[in-house]
Amino acid sequence: MNGIEAAACASSRTAATRIGVGSIGNDNSSCQGKSTMMNLAVWRIDESESSSGQARLLPVERSPLGVSEKQLEDWIAADAKLIGGGLTIVGRQVYIDDGILDLLAIDGRDRWVVLELKAGRLDAGALHQALYYASSLARLSADDLRAKLEPKLKDFGDAEMLSARLRQLLDSEAEGGPRKIAVALVGVGISAGLERMQDFLGRFN
Repeated sequence: MNGIEAAACASSRTAATRIGVGSIGNDNSSCQGKSTMMNLAVWRIDESESSSGQARLLPVERSPLGVSEKQLEDWIAADAKLIGGGLTIVGRQVYIDDGILDLLAIDGRDRWVVLELKAGRLDAGALHQALYYASSLARLSADDLRAKLEPKLKDFGDAEMLSARLRQLLDSEAEGGPRKIAVALVGVGISAGLERMQDFLGRFN
Protein backbone atom coordinates (compact mmCIF):
# COMPACT_ATOMS: atom_id res chain seq x y z
CA MET A 1 0.00 0.00 0.00
CA ASN A 2 1.47 3.36 -0.99
CA GLY A 3 0.71 5.83 1.81
CA ILE A 4 -2.79 5.18 3.16
CA GLU A 5 -4.58 8.48 3.68
CA ALA A 6 -7.42 8.91 6.17
CA ALA A 7 -10.21 11.47 6.06
CA ALA A 8 -12.70 11.78 8.93
CA CYS A 9 -16.11 13.08 7.88
CA ALA A 10 -18.81 13.91 10.44
CA SER A 11 -22.38 14.06 9.16
CA SER A 12 -25.87 14.65 10.56
CA ARG A 13 -29.46 15.11 9.44
CA THR A 14 -28.96 18.86 9.17
CA ALA A 15 -25.25 19.01 8.57
CA ALA A 16 -22.36 17.00 7.21
CA THR A 17 -18.91 18.12 8.24
CA ARG A 18 -15.78 17.01 6.41
CA ILE A 19 -12.60 17.51 8.35
CA GLY A 20 -9.73 15.11 8.38
CA VAL A 21 -6.27 13.92 7.50
CA GLY A 22 -5.34 13.22 3.92
CA SER A 23 -6.90 14.46 0.70
CA ILE A 24 -9.05 12.47 -1.69
CA GLY A 25 -10.44 13.38 -5.08
CA ASN A 26 -8.65 15.22 -7.87
CA ASP A 27 -5.55 16.41 -6.02
CA ASN A 28 -2.67 15.27 -8.20
CA SER A 29 0.04 15.69 -5.56
CA SER A 30 1.65 12.50 -4.30
CA CYS A 31 1.11 11.46 -0.69
CA GLN A 32 4.45 9.67 -0.28
CA GLY A 33 3.29 8.44 3.11
CA LYS A 34 2.55 11.95 4.41
CA SER A 35 -0.80 13.42 5.46
CA THR A 36 -2.34 16.73 4.42
CA MET A 37 -5.18 18.52 6.17
CA MET A 38 -8.50 18.74 4.34
CA ASN A 39 -10.62 21.86 4.17
CA LEU A 40 -13.68 22.07 6.41
CA ALA A 41 -16.97 21.66 4.55
CA VAL A 42 -20.42 21.89 6.15
CA TRP A 43 -23.81 21.19 4.54
CA ARG A 44 -27.46 21.31 5.60
CA ILE A 45 -29.90 18.60 4.53
CA ASP A 46 -33.12 20.33 3.43
CA GLU A 47 -36.05 18.56 1.75
CA SER A 48 -38.27 21.66 1.54
CA GLU A 49 -36.09 23.45 -1.02
CA SER A 50 -36.10 20.73 -3.65
CA SER A 51 -38.74 20.56 -6.39
CA SER A 52 -38.12 16.81 -6.69
CA GLY A 53 -38.97 16.25 -3.04
CA GLN A 54 -35.56 14.72 -2.40
CA ALA A 55 -33.15 16.06 0.19
CA ARG A 56 -30.67 18.72 -0.90
CA LEU A 57 -27.36 19.63 0.69
CA LEU A 58 -26.91 23.34 1.41
CA PRO A 59 -23.97 25.06 3.14
CA VAL A 60 -24.70 25.86 6.80
CA GLU A 61 -23.28 25.59 10.28
CA ARG A 62 -22.64 22.36 12.14
CA SER A 63 -25.47 20.44 13.86
CA PRO A 64 -25.43 17.54 16.35
CA LEU A 65 -28.57 15.82 15.04
CA GLY A 66 -28.34 12.21 13.88
CA VAL A 67 -28.68 10.37 10.60
CA SER A 68 -28.83 6.67 9.79
CA GLU A 69 -25.93 4.81 8.25
CA LYS A 70 -28.13 3.80 5.33
CA GLN A 71 -28.97 7.45 4.63
CA LEU A 72 -25.29 8.35 4.58
CA GLU A 73 -24.58 5.42 2.29
CA ASP A 74 -27.48 6.29 -0.04
CA TRP A 75 -26.42 9.93 -0.31
CA ILE A 76 -22.77 9.17 -1.01
CA ALA A 77 -23.58 6.35 -3.45
CA ALA A 78 -25.84 8.76 -5.35
CA ASP A 79 -23.41 11.70 -5.24
CA ALA A 80 -19.81 10.91 -4.35
CA LYS A 81 -18.92 14.62 -4.53
CA LEU A 82 -20.20 14.84 -0.95
CA ILE A 83 -16.91 13.19 0.03
CA GLY A 84 -14.57 14.60 -2.60
CA GLY A 85 -14.45 15.74 -6.20
CA GLY A 86 -13.36 13.16 -8.73
CA LEU A 87 -14.58 10.12 -6.79
CA THR A 88 -16.23 7.28 -8.72
CA ILE A 89 -18.19 4.74 -6.66
CA VAL A 90 -17.52 1.18 -7.86
CA GLY A 91 -18.66 -0.95 -4.92
CA ARG A 92 -21.26 -1.02 -2.15
CA GLN A 93 -21.57 -3.55 0.67
CA VAL A 94 -18.54 -5.42 -0.65
CA TYR A 95 -17.73 -8.67 1.15
CA ILE A 96 -14.04 -8.67 1.99
CA ASP A 97 -12.42 -11.21 4.33
CA ASP A 98 -14.79 -11.52 7.32
CA GLY A 99 -16.48 -8.13 6.98
CA ILE A 100 -18.48 -5.90 4.66
CA LEU A 101 -16.92 -2.75 3.21
CA ASP A 102 -19.56 0.02 3.04
CA LEU A 103 -18.47 1.81 -0.12
CA LEU A 104 -15.47 1.57 -2.43
CA ALA A 105 -14.48 4.31 -4.87
CA ILE A 106 -11.71 5.30 -7.26
CA ASP A 107 -10.41 8.86 -7.09
CA GLY A 108 -8.83 11.19 -9.63
CA ARG A 109 -5.36 10.05 -8.60
CA ASP A 110 -6.07 6.41 -9.52
CA ARG A 111 -6.36 5.30 -5.91
CA TRP A 112 -8.92 3.02 -4.34
CA VAL A 113 -10.85 4.85 -1.62
CA VAL A 114 -12.28 2.79 1.25
CA LEU A 115 -15.33 4.61 2.67
CA GLU A 116 -16.25 3.49 6.19
CA LEU A 117 -19.63 4.84 7.39
CA LYS A 118 -20.87 5.11 10.97
CA ALA A 119 -24.30 6.30 12.15
CA GLY A 120 -22.67 7.35 15.43
CA ARG A 121 -19.63 9.34 16.45
CA LEU A 122 -16.40 8.47 14.68
CA ASP A 123 -13.72 7.03 16.94
CA ALA A 124 -10.44 5.15 16.75
CA GLY A 125 -12.40 1.92 16.25
CA ALA A 126 -13.86 3.25 13.00
CA LEU A 127 -10.37 4.08 11.75
CA HIS A 128 -9.14 0.63 12.78
CA GLN A 129 -11.97 -1.03 10.85
CA ALA A 130 -11.32 1.09 7.75
CA LEU A 131 -7.61 0.28 7.85
CA TYR A 132 -8.48 -3.40 8.25
CA TYR A 133 -10.50 -3.27 5.03
CA ALA A 134 -7.75 -1.29 3.31
CA SER A 135 -5.16 -3.91 4.23
CA SER A 136 -7.48 -6.66 2.98
CA LEU A 137 -8.05 -4.77 -0.26
CA ALA A 138 -4.31 -4.36 -0.72
CA ARG A 139 -3.74 -8.12 -0.92
CA LEU A 140 -6.72 -9.05 -3.12
CA SER A 141 -5.75 -10.27 -6.57
CA ALA A 142 -6.96 -8.30 -9.58
CA ASP A 143 -9.24 -11.18 -10.61
CA ASP A 144 -10.81 -11.47 -7.15
CA LEU A 145 -11.38 -7.73 -6.89
CA ARG A 146 -12.92 -7.56 -10.35
CA ALA A 147 -15.21 -10.49 -9.52
CA LYS A 148 -16.47 -8.70 -6.41
CA LEU A 149 -17.19 -5.42 -8.20
CA GLU A 150 -18.22 -6.18 -11.79
CA PRO A 151 -21.70 -7.66 -11.09
CA LYS A 152 -23.02 -4.48 -9.42
CA LEU A 153 -21.34 -1.75 -11.45
CA LYS A 154 -24.67 -0.99 -13.13
CA ASP A 155 -25.91 0.33 -9.77
CA PHE A 156 -23.49 3.26 -10.02
CA GLY A 157 -23.88 4.38 -13.63
CA ASP A 158 -22.72 3.17 -17.03
CA ALA A 159 -21.56 -0.39 -16.32
CA GLU A 160 -19.47 -0.59 -19.49
CA MET A 161 -17.66 2.66 -18.72
CA LEU A 162 -17.08 1.70 -15.09
CA SER A 163 -15.83 -1.73 -16.14
CA ALA A 164 -13.32 -0.07 -18.45
CA ARG A 165 -12.21 2.17 -15.57
CA LEU A 166 -11.68 -0.88 -13.37
CA ARG A 167 -9.77 -2.70 -16.07
CA GLN A 168 -7.54 0.31 -16.71
CA LEU A 169 -6.64 0.68 -13.03
CA LEU A 170 -6.08 -3.03 -12.43
CA ASP A 171 -3.96 -3.32 -15.57
CA SER A 172 -1.81 -0.39 -14.45
CA GLU A 173 -1.30 -2.08 -11.07
CA ALA A 174 -0.20 -5.26 -12.82
CA GLU A 175 2.60 -3.32 -14.51
CA GLY A 176 4.31 -2.76 -11.18
CA GLY A 177 4.07 -0.97 -7.87
CA PRO A 178 1.80 -1.50 -4.86
CA ARG A 179 -1.92 -0.85 -4.94
CA LYS A 180 -2.62 2.73 -3.84
CA ILE A 181 -5.39 3.06 -1.25
CA ALA A 182 -6.94 5.99 0.62
CA VAL A 183 -9.37 5.78 3.54
CA ALA A 184 -12.32 8.08 4.38
CA LEU A 185 -14.49 7.87 7.50
CA VAL A 186 -18.05 9.22 7.50
CA GLY A 187 -20.14 9.50 10.66
CA VAL A 188 -22.01 11.71 13.13
CA GLY A 189 -19.42 13.70 15.05
CA ILE A 190 -15.77 12.99 15.75
CA SER A 191 -14.46 11.73 19.09
CA ALA A 192 -11.70 13.60 20.91
CA GLY A 193 -9.45 10.57 20.52
CA LEU A 194 -9.81 10.53 16.75
CA GLU A 195 -9.22 14.28 16.59
CA ARG A 196 -5.98 13.80 18.53
CA MET A 197 -4.92 11.12 16.06
CA GLN A 198 -5.82 13.49 13.22
CA ASP A 199 -3.73 16.29 14.74
CA PHE A 200 -0.80 13.92 15.25
CA LEU A 201 -0.88 12.68 11.66
CA GLY A 202 -1.09 16.30 10.51
CA ARG A 203 2.41 16.88 11.88
CA PHE A 204 3.83 14.82 9.04
CA ASN A 205 2.70 17.21 6.28
